[in-house]
Amino acid sequence: LIGLFFFISFAYIIFQNIYKGVIYPGVMVNDVNFEGKKEEDVKEFFTKKNSAFSDTAFVFATDKQTVTVSAKELDLGYNAILLAEQAYMIGRSDNVISNISLIFQAYLNEINLSPSYAYSESKLEIALNPIKEQVRKDPVDALFQFQNGRVTAFRTSENGQELDLKTLTNDLSSNAIIN
Repeated sequence: LIGLFFFISFAYIIFQNIYKGVIYPGVMVNDVNFEGKKEEDVKEFFTKKNSAFSDTAFVFATDKQTVTVSAKELDLGYNAILLAEQAYMIGRSDNVISNISLIFQAYLNEINLSPSYAYSESKLEIALNPIKEQVRKDPVDALFQFQNGRVTAFRTSENGQELDLKTLTNDLSSNAIIN
């Protein structure tokens, strides 16, 4: 038992030295293997993928106005910094047992991290301000007035409306599929 402990300890130390500063074997992000790559390489890879669709346009339209915004204007794309950091940090926590387990899992079965996307909500809100103002409509209460047994004023109620930016940003976040 002591011999097994020492063997695993030495193997772990040697493994850490071999892969010092690079991503461990079996670590993938969005089905791309980054074994032996530096954190900066992963960041650069996803930054390049972002530039490939930076000219993609999003059209937001109402019956009166249309706003077109590019992915670049919204800073929409892979969160390259987060993805690089996550890939590099697998097996590098403060918990040695957890690290050994993760390294072993990655080596045998691969660990595939899901892609993470980001965009600027403030830039999206600024881009949608013209539509937001047009769409906004205050509610109108119904009016029904009687005078001397006759209707003197009548108005139906109308629902108000406004741009639901929260739902829009949730939809954009959940449906962001970038290839």
